Amino acid sequence: MAKKKTTTGSGSKQRSVK
Repeated sequence: MAKKKTTTGSGSKQRSVK
């Protein structure tokens, strides 16, 4: 899981990590 600003797939988790 790469910490990216762009939300890929489930943005919910990605957004949290940011």
